[in-house]
Amino acid sequence: MLLAALIAVGAVFAIYFILPAEDEPLMIPPKKEEIVALSFDYEVIGEGPLALRNEIQSFPFPDLSGEVHVLARSSRPDIPFCEMKFLLGLQEEEALVAPGQHLHLSYSGKNLSFSKEATPLWVQPKIGEGGDMWLEMGVELLSKEGERVLGETRSFKVETKETFKEVIDEELIKGVECLKGAKWWGPDHLYSQYGGEEYGLYKELERLEVGGKRILFAREGKTFVWRDGMWGESEETRGFVMARVEEISPYKMEVALWDTSGLESVLLSFKRERPSRTSLRVEDLFTRIRQRTTSRISCRMDNRTVILKKGDWVIHKPNGWHIVKTASEMSAILNFGVEGELFVFDGLEKIDGKQVFCGTLFNPRRTTFQSVKLPMTPTKVSSQKSKKLRTANRKLELINED
Repeated sequence: MLLAALIAVGAVFAIYFILPAEDEPLMIPPKKEEIVALSFDYEVIGEGPLALRNEIQSFPFPDLSGEVHVLARSSRPDIPFCEMKFLLGLQEEEALVAPGQHLHLSYSGKNLSFSKEATPLWVQPKIGEGGDMWLEMGVELLSKEGERVLGETRSFKVETKETFKEVIDEELIKGVECLKGAKWWGPDHLYSQYGGEEYGLYKELERLEVGGKRILFAREGKTFVWRDGMWGESEETRGFVMARVEEISPYKMEVALWDTSGLESVLLSFKRERPSRTSLRVEDLFTRIRQRTTSRISCRMDNRTVILKKGDWVIHKPNGWHIVKTASEMSAILNFGVEGELFVFDGLEKIDGKQVFCGTLFNPRRTTFQSVKLPMTPTKVSSQKSKKLRTANRKLELINED
């Protein structure tokens, strides 16, 4: 009986303390998260992205790439980078700025304009190592104490905006007007044939005839300056309107011109002039060629007898052939102050045992030339000697008949 009572009491306790009541939720303790130890270098705190700064960390940066344009840049080859100028433009404004110089901007309503006073928004042009042009834009905000609380920049590559801009520099306009009417002739063969060391530099140079008065010897990269109302060569180009030969091909020459700032430029193109060939017959120019001395000859030109010595120049003028006698005449011929066919007498040359008259004949622009080699005119026997010779021949005939 006692054992049965103990079993009954144990069952009641089990039901009361062990089994849950029907109106109370089952209490399940939350599962503890597993903690994973991380390795970390505490010495980098305060640097890089972990730097502690009293600044605004982000700001909606305005996109100005479609509003600010580079209209022009100093492109003269003689202007160093530190002295370059850039012409920046907005919709209705233009401003000149140097490399690295901040140009401040301000908003008036929705319109952006250049500001003479410092503003939080600025732009500045830059040139990359490869010559590429970049435009850097920045936003900078300062606290009342003068400490920077915001400083952000953006950079993007830009190209000069191709817009037609009328040239306004007066000296550049004058230089263009003078040069654009120039005539392009090929190399002067007088230099290639007789230039020697002194004029060797001109042998293969192209020629621009400016205003019918001056000759500019040109090659790719050659520069000229506009000074005292004319174009000429100069070692010093700064401070002058400048021109440079950009390209020479068989049929085209391009010359670029700049104002002193390098912001205004003009590109001129020239076509090579067609050389005229001489219509003179060499055989008809020089007749009755006879040797006077080892270096002098006499001949007939324009139905008159002339004496030439080795090295003489003879120019064909409208009134006939003229022997060049002075240095001023020679200079005028070189610069086309006097124009016409030119003959240079090289002297006598012995060919196959006979003396030959030699020289070179150039067309009026000296773009073509012809080598001249003419035999000497046989010396005629005098009339008295001819009569004696005929008599002697007659006697010889009579003897043969007998």
